[in-house]
Amino acid sequence: MKFLKNQAFGFYAEAVAIIAELVGFVFYFLNGKTATYGNLQINLVTTVGGVIGILLAIFIIAASGKVSENKGLRWVVDIAHLAVGILFTWGLAVFIADRVNLFASVLTFNKNAQTLADTQSAIYAIVALLVAVVAAVAASFTRVNKSED
Repeated sequence: MKFLKNQAFGFYAEAVAIIAELVGFVFYFLNGKTATYGNLQINLVTTVGGVIGILLAIFIIAASGKVSENKGLRWVVDIAHLAVGILFTWGLAVFIADRVNLFASVLTFNKNAQTLADTQSAIYAIVALLVAVVAAVAASFTRVNKSED
């Protein structure tokens, strides 16, 4: 319990970013298996970048208690915050770019129950990945641990 009492808003925002990115991954992979979007390749920017971003976010949470003792670590954590925001945003942008033409096709020409259900999983993924981006950016502007200076 003491661990949670020592955490600031950035900790919770970073945790939300990690969870939202994982939820986005689930819907991303589900969407990749649908009939409408199944012919699109799994993009490495979205997947590998997201995994690296999640690992960096975990590093930020783990290292946040030590930054007051080690000023060099403060720079590394700041760069990690920047990298998480960039990786999550880049992955979201690539995911949307891969699907924007099919969105237009579904919503104009191929509108039926199956294509709309397939599009719904893509929209869920976009919303989850967007929440991850917003949470990661919010976490980068706040303290993760109350002991940070």
